[in-house]
Amino acid sequence: MNAASRAIAAVAGAFALIGAVAGPAAAKSNITVSAVPVSASAGSGGGDEIDVTAWGADDAGGLQRLCVDRQIGTSAWDELACAPISFAAGGTVHVEVPYGAPGPERFRARLVRVGSASGDAPVLDLVSTTALVNSDQNTAARIFPQSCTVVICV
Repeated sequence: MNAASRAIAAVAGAFALIGAVAGPAAAKSNITVSAVPVSASAGSGGGDEIDVTAWGADDAGGLQRLCVDRQIGTSAWDELACAPISFAAGGTVHVEVPYGAPGPERFRARLVRVGSASGDAPVLDLVSTTALVNSDQNTAARIFPQSCTVVICV
């Protein structure tokens, strides 16, 4: 084997070793949601509300949206708000909503990957666990702010 062949073999071996040690790259997503009952301020004319905050981030890149949904009782989930979030740094969506009805209300966050600004079909990336508020008791029965970290998102 001549010197050039040995050099090529050494470089190829080094790349193989780096690939074996480093492993495949994986996108990381993180999403949290919290829901806290709050009393309206005196003189505001409003009733009690639920303060919902969601945070999400994904380092996979591309256009992303963070959405907050609410479920009252056993009804279907309703989308309350969505906002674009920045790549890797993530973003927050904050919503104050009045109690919808007596009984449990659940809140969740969704991280959605948007195909393009022109409106390609969005793809659901991650859904948080739920935060629960029981308006029957007018007190928080919420699960502590939940988070879900995913190493590889499909």
